[in-house]
Amino acid sequence: MKQEYLGMVLPITITSIWWWSCLIRGVDSSPQINLLNKGCSQYNATNLPEFYTNLNATFSDLKTQLNKNSTHFATAQQARGSDPVYAMVQCRNYLSAADCAACFAAAVSQIRNCSAANGARVIYDGCFLRYESAGFFDQTTLPATKNEVVSSGSGNETVYGVAQCAETISKTGCQDCLNVAYANLQSCLPDTDGRAVDAGCFLRYSSTSFFPDNQTTNIMSFLKTGGNSRKKAIIIGVVVGGGGLLILIVGVFLYFKLSRKPEAARRGDILGATELQGPMNYKYKDLKSATKNFSEENKLGEGGFGDVYKFSMVKYGVLFSAMHKVL
Repeated sequence: MKQEYLGMVLPITITSIWWWSCLIRGVDSSPQINLLNKGCSQYNATNLPEFYTNLNATFSDLKTQLNKNSTHFATAQQARGSDPVYAMVQCRNYLSAADCAACFAAAVSQIRNCSAANGARVIYDGCFLRYESAGFFDQTTLPATKNEVVSSGSGNETVYGVAQCAETISKTGCQDCLNVAYANLQSCLPDTDGRAVDAGCFLRYSSTSFFPDNQTTNIMSFLKTGGNSRKKAIIIGVVVGGGGLLILIVGVFLYFKLSRKPEAARRGDILGATELQGPMNYKYKDLKSATKNFSEENKLGEGGFGDVYKFSMVKYGVLFSAMHKVL
């Protein structure tokens, strides 16, 4: 199935329970098995031998798909008897096939700690594994517990980012999921690492590289830093979905860092004397107007993930450089 990507930021109102994290340190391991979130259903399977047979069969099917097809996404189901199992795994697209398989293996080992629970999920930086007793492949939100860890970083003005949607959700579902992720990550700025995770999508930015250099896009030439700052900055992003949101996230993060006074460490000192209030959402008609209906003159180039367009964010007098158009 072809992966659906989203690159438009539309205003929405969604109430859901999310998990997000703001950290100061990046991930060092290649499979990226830093555990972000784990959840086990409060309900147990009724027929344990049957349940374990179905669960093992789905995990075996997922493993075969990942290894045989060198893919980063797979679903499987075993509906025999009274305890069916539906399972999904998705790796970040920047992981190698070997690292994806290693992350999946770690997730399987971790999720088995849920024992007889008829549903569970494990979320690592590098992959996501979930199983349930009913179909959920088109779901964009899940009942996660909200956690937040905040640390202020220093100095580094290179920003890395990624946004990814599950292959089984619709474009609209991807859009909605990433909009909520974007709004939640606002609370992380201007910290050096932030993630937002749900059933349908994953959004992350970091001042530490967490993917290969050959999967980066340097948009320095399209960025205006504004103000009197003489600092130079580079935004490098692997855009595997939700490109417009990704550029806004890393752009706002960078603007925070460049506008913050050197001697100040408080959040209230971002954007000079003005603190950003709430999420930065933009209507499609405004983005359409800013890019002159996605005209060729505003087209920055093409890549493996679609066309990239420039636009101006007049509200803050900063050009956050790019919007990734839907494929």
